[in-house]
Amino acid sequence: MVDQEIKDPETLASIEEFYTDLQQRTVVLDSESSFKFITSRSTEKTCTDIQNLFLKLKDVPKKSDRYRRYGILLKILIQTVRMCVTSRSKKIEIPKDMENLYKLTFGWQLYEKLDDGSLHETLSEINRELFNALLKRVKEIDCNIYMNWTEHDDEDNSSMTLQRAIGLECHFFIENTRDEYGDVAEYGHLLECLQQIASKPDPENNIESMDLTDLCHGAKEGRRDCIVALFRRYKDWDDSTVDAIDSNISSLSKEDCEQLLEHLANELAQEPQEESNSDSGSSSTEKLQTYSLCLAKALVAQDIGDLYEITIKSIMRSEDREAADAEQQRVVDASDFERFMKHNSSFSSAKNLRAVLFYLCLNTRPTLKILLKMSIGHADYPGVAVSHDDLMLLLPILKIRTHSKNESLVESLHAKCSEREEGSKLLNEMRYLNKKRLNQYRESPGSVSLVIRVLREICENEPAWDPNCLAWLLQMLYEFCEPAEIVGEIFIPLLRCTPDKYGTAFFKYFLVELYKLKGGYTPDCRNALIRELEIKLDYLYRSDHLWRYCREELLLLATAVLEHLFCEVESDTPYEHLDSNYLHVLQPYPTTSAEDEPIYRLTLLEALGRFDQLRRSRMTEEDCELPDGASSASSSSSYSFTEDFLRYVFLKCTREQFIQYGNELLDSAGEIIDCADNSKQAYCDALVRLTFETMLFCLEFPQCTAQDSLVFLVNCLKEFLPKVQIPKKDAFQKGICRSLDKHAIILKESVARTVVAPTYDYLIMAMDEHPLHLTHKLRALEMFSSKCRSYTEPLRTYAGPHTPLGLRLWLAHDLVQEVLDKQGNSEIFMRKLADYFKTEQEQRQQQRVDEEPPTTETTTTTTTATSSITEETS
Repeated sequence: MVDQEIKDPETLASIEEFYTDLQQRTVVLDSESSFKFITSRSTEKTCTDIQNLFLKLKDVPKKSDRYRRYGILLKILIQTVRMCVTSRSKKIEIPKDMENLYKLTFGWQLYEKLDDGSLHETLSEINRELFNALLKRVKEIDCNIYMNWTEHDDEDNSSMTLQRAIGLECHFFIENTRDEYGDVAEYGHLLECLQQIASKPDPENNIESMDLTDLCHGAKEGRRDCIVALFRRYKDWDDSTVDAIDSNISSLSKEDCEQLLEHLANELAQEPQEESNSDSGSSSTEKLQTYSLCLAKALVAQDIGDLYEITIKSIMRSEDREAADAEQQRVVDASDFERFMKHNSSFSSAKNLRAVLFYLCLNTRPTLKILLKMSIGHADYPGVAVSHDDLMLLLPILKIRTHSKNESLVESLHAKCSEREEGSKLLNEMRYLNKKRLNQYRESPGSVSLVIRVLREICENEPAWDPNCLAWLLQMLYEFCEPAEIVGEIFIPLLRCTPDKYGTAFFKYFLVELYKLKGGYTPDCRNALIRELEIKLDYLYRSDHLWRYCREELLLLATAVLEHLFCEVESDTPYEHLDSNYLHVLQPYPTTSAEDEPIYRLTLLEALGRFDQLRRSRMTEEDCELPDGASSASSSSSYSFTEDFLRYVFLKCTREQFIQYGNELLDSAGEIIDCADNSKQAYCDALVRLTFETMLFCLEFPQCTAQDSLVFLVNCLKEFLPKVQIPKKDAFQKGICRSLDKHAIILKESVARTVVAPTYDYLIMAMDEHPLHLTHKLRALEMFSSKCRSYTEPLRTYAGPHTPLGLRLWLAHDLVQEVLDKQGNSEIFMRKLADYFKTEQEQRQQQRVDEEPPTTETTTTTTTATSSITEETS
């Protein structure tokens, strides 16, 4: 205890004071060194106090412990300096997240090239300082410290002493740095000191020079370095080698497992080797499979926390995750994991969780794809479901960031060019001209969560998942992923596919999920989402094969999503809408005003004005001569064009729009169409007539309309008529009854050639029984609608000849569509326009003669025009 070194000033002062007092109070009485206390103070009390003070020495570390810590520190210092001075020629990898932060701070001018001379001088100065720091520590070593290191084992390799480990580090430091830094003065002094304590490795005891038998013997004794060395010689394995490894495989540490995983990745990254000519005749792939199985036993034996860390490091080690997974498929088959999960769908137990982490470690993306498919009820794994709690156990792995699939070639080229010292003139011009385009490419994040990337790959294939399970998974992802990331990586790519691929049910699901978000978008993501929704709206308006009720539901959902998106559009960054005439004219949905302030809905009068502007512009652009009489007719045909446009709108609108347009027509006071009697009754009569004429077009030309258009229009009319608000409602309803009786006859000739002819006869009979009772007439329309719904498929074909009115409606419908279509053929447009004006003239002549029998000349002209239109229809 006296030999202990005391550095505490207070303790030293107290001990010295008591020791002096003890000497003053004692005397030597005889030659036998007997002590006698001549003071009143108790000798027992004094000794007790001295003993208590010396007990404080227990907290002072022994010299041997300090020497051991000094040796460990010196060993680490030598390794660090060697790594620093030998890594100057290696490429320094900057993490993707850090690079994104730099770009966010400094823009695209991220890198600045330093002069080679200045860089070399700076590195040389740093190396000299490192040599001086190491030299200062090495000079502090004395004989006691150096000899004390023989009493301690090395922490990294318990088979050698700390002195031996430090000597080997000094030897490796000299061997790796002698050639490059031999002319540096500071290195020369350091070299002289390191050579005094350096020790060369003994060839007979070097782990790399040991034969396979000695390594197996060391592995059976529990030497971890021998087990690791055996893994590196996996090509020479036989059954006895595998048995030696299995005997103490659980003794491997976390660092050993990470080292073996990295070695396996390096072996897999090499080109596939030819089958070896070993005694067992196994191929290199089979040897690697045995390697992975033994490594699996080592990983499963690790602590759960360490296994998580190993798995995450292994996943993040590879930059190109797809290439790494393709290589690892050679040794780890995804079908093995599928069989495991089918028998162990829950991995909440420690044993199953270790197995899942092992597969994620060696085959990341395929394993995660299988887990996600099972969690969303995919058809590939019926009856196998991964619970929410189990998937949350993998949350640290799901959060790993990887590169986005949306990274484009233009973005990469722009980033590479930005790293240059000075851009070329051509590059600067390209940046200026394509600024908006480049910004659009940057709308997606440079990196996304691994789970988002894998989930996108699943969703981009044929839809075979359960929407409810996918909604549950997305709800979990919202807790740690930004909405913009999910929308940009999953929903926007899926919206770019037509509903024909996914079906209307999945398209509806996408819109419902987008509606749930209600915000949280970045400006670029929001603009990209608006653009995709507008493209989908344009597609819905153009398509005629979707059912009207289904299309109505999709339009309403898309409208609701757009309302939220337009509310978030900032006034200083206005959004440029899709250049589509269908949306410009037919979309009575939310759109920003000219001042970018309120959000309003397009009225029927505004839509009609936009269509008329497009029609006049199209007619002006076509530099062709109209037939005789067409020019005069074009100036007075706006009324017919208005009715044709209204019939076209009835084929595309929803029930809500039909009611809105009907009310606007009744309140238009002649601004939309002209009637002899400028009253609501007359406008209602015109609405009923236009609706029945549209039904006639649906009967005779079912290929131009949706399957349930006839049923949809009947229900719209049945729903609108009772809701009309007018002071003298009874008289108005009687007028509606007369309009229904008058215009229902329009369908008589066409319906007679269809399967619903008996139902139509019953409709006419039921309406005649109650001439002035609107309720009975609406009930009859409902029965007619129900019967037509049951005959939807037979009504898709019309075998009879077309009526003159039907042909004129077809021609008007085709002309309206040509006006809205930007890519229409000019010659076809002018021919259809000429035929349209010719039919308009004939209709006016027919109206002038009224009910008089037509002359032979008129009949011949009408027959000729009808035959021409019939040929065009065919």
